[in-house]
Amino acid sequence: MNYTIKPKTYQGIIHIPPSKSDSQRAVLIAALGNGKSVLTNVGNSNDEMAMLANAEKLGAVITRIDEKTYSITGNFEQAVVTELDCGESGLGVRLLTPVASLKTQEVNLTGEGSLLQRDQSFFEQFLPEMGVKIELTEGKLPIRVSGPLQSGMYAVDGSESSQYISGLLIAFSQTEGTTHLQVENSTSTPYIDMTLHTLKSFGVNIRETNKGTYEITGKQPILGTNYTIDGDWSSASYWLTAAALGMEISVRGLSLSSKQADKAILNAFMLAGCRILDTENGLKIDGTARKPLDVDATDCPDLFPALTTYAALTPGTSRIKGVHRLANKESNRGVALQQEFAKLGIAVRLEEDTMLIEGNTTIVPAVISSHNDHRIAMCLAIASLVTGVELTIEQADAVGKSYPGFWNDLEALLC
Repeated sequence: MNYTIKPKTYQGIIHIPPSKSDSQRAVLIAALGNGKSVLTNVGNSNDEMAMLANAEKLGAVITRIDEKTYSITGNFEQAVVTELDCGESGLGVRLLTPVASLKTQEVNLTGEGSLLQRDQSFFEQFLPEMGVKIELTEGKLPIRVSGPLQSGMYAVDGSESSQYISGLLIAFSQTEGTTHLQVENSTSTPYIDMTLHTLKSFGVNIRETNKGTYEITGKQPILGTNYTIDGDWSSASYWLTAAALGMEISVRGLSLSSKQADKAILNAFMLAGCRILDTENGLKIDGTARKPLDVDATDCPDLFPALTTYAALTPGTSRIKGVHRLANKESNRGVALQQEFAKLGIAVRLEEDTMLIEGNTTIVPAVISSHNDHRIAMCLAIASLVTGVELTIEQADAVGKSYPGFWNDLEALLC
């Protein structure tokens, strides 16, 4: 669908949706346990729905208690698993492939849309030495695996994505024996910390013996527990950006103690002269004295779209490092941002691993493409809201991947 944003006044309070990253981890870990877990504040994004469906295929009995609460009782050891459909979730396939490798029978992992074009060759490189038979399709989905995954001493490359590492940490906690996993060139370590935190909440303890080296005791019982999903800092980044650019918007539902990598947006704003205000109406950003960015987003690449919007509407040259993390997303996100902001009259340059944005105070009306990428759609919407310039966004329904209620929340801000 296309969505046109008209020049109007928008202000108010946003109740941020749950973190799909936190949710997918918790759903999968609960499904691997033998006890009953109750997960609260689960979202309804496409990625979360896909993980819930796959948890049932992994043998879990799932009962929906209310709109955002699920009871999950695992039965993984007895389950016969043949196929898992990851939808468009990159995190989903990277968590589920190692878990599927715990089974001796062949498991086929499929997906749809942009996920079919995303490289998964990490598994082809490292799973065979871990006892897993694996077959990919030119480094991409569909993937066929059969195990069982074997404990041992392994070194893997973590430069492509921390999601692969998270999947291995979860799976190795359920193998026979102890595994020592050394992660070289690790990126997005806050997401690994999130996985470790979630596992610990279910009674699974993994020790980091040295930086990037993990000792994982196998066959750890996953205990039934009550677990509440954090509000999503990734989704919040767009509204916080709007606030930093002068809109009267507050964001509720965020935890300042969250393990999510995208909480780093607060530090990026502070370094750029903004003030963080924790008010009774929620979190606000005062960007009165804002200046261009000079930040490294290598460990939080999902912040690139929101930060690009901030930079585009802040006069001067902003620099954001970590462009190499953007190629294997729902779109080639660095190129997509460059192309779409050019249509708005904003110059974005990609120089080696750095994005340079020449900021301005306004944009020009345009019909722009989301590239079927949820984060591109949302960051472009914020550019329209802040400037009061009419934009039509093609494939605007891409937001359903992570934030199905985004357009409703936007319209609720209309005065």
